[in-house]
Amino acid sequence: MKPVLIARMFGGLGNQLFIYANARALSQRIGADLVLDTWSGFQRDPYQRQFSLEHFNIQYENANAWQSFHFPGGRVVRKLLWQFNYWANGFNYILEKDFEKCDITVKNYNIKRPSWIEGLWQSPYYFEDFERLIRHEFKIKTPVSKQSILVATQIAESEAVCLHIRRLRNVIVGEENAKIKTLDLEYYRKAAESIAKAIPNAHFFCFSDAPEWMENNLKLDYPATYVTHNKGDELGHEDLWLMQTCKHFIISNSTFAWWAAWLGEYKYKKVISPDVRFWDNKDILPQGWQILKA
Repeated sequence: MKPVLIARMFGGLGNQLFIYANARALSQRIGADLVLDTWSGFQRDPYQRQFSLEHFNIQYENANAWQSFHFPGGRVVRKLLWQFNYWANGFNYILEKDFEKCDITVKNYNIKRPSWIEGLWQSPYYFEDFERLIRHEFKIKTPVSKQSILVATQIAESEAVCLHIRRLRNVIVGEENAKIKTLDLEYYRKAAESIAKAIPNAHFFCFSDAPEWMENNLKLDYPATYVTHNKGDELGHEDLWLMQTCKHFIISNSTFAWWAAWLGEYKYKKVISPDVRFWDNKDILPQGWQILKA
């Protein structure tokens, strides 16, 4: 009987993609059935986010009540289980111990019984040996809107550069978060200038989690289209699809933007990213991406 690996899903779309990619790769290495807990990680989400990977060509089974701790006292049982495994270095509940760098031991895990895995796993290291599979499963299967198709046509007909601005939810609502740094507009202007020098006919397609702020504040000296029609988290997959169809990328310190750049298929793509000071995981940036100090 095959072992079962149960991955707890949480966070926004970019983080969900990282969580799935690591769990899918690990399940392939150890020959386990992959089960996703799409319930517990969203019960207390402060932004009311939901599981969003149903729009992709991913392969998994839904967790049952026992696997998602969806029973009286389940949250306590989960906490006791992962605390025991954390200190005992067990493999019944695999918990990411350090969000700031890769755990090189993950690829060596081998389970014999139903086991849980929880963490963000924000590095291509965790799934680089299954890159082809991940790229295939992260293709959008949900039909997109006519407006998105129109924008995709414009992207296909130009030397398209995806520019993504992350304002962060806490910045938008006026709260402060000392841990997560927000890039200033100078970073985007310098990055656009760098791209424009290398690609004279570049056309910038601009995306943001704060589209109105972007339109009012981002001023470029180059041809630009502000893509603002997909409002809300429920349409994030459409923006991701549009972004990844661009040839080149200027990304913010956002896992959402990271995935758009990584999934981009243009052979000669240029990717500009802020330096690792702006990322949670210092091992997140692939080789070949240009680092612009912000």
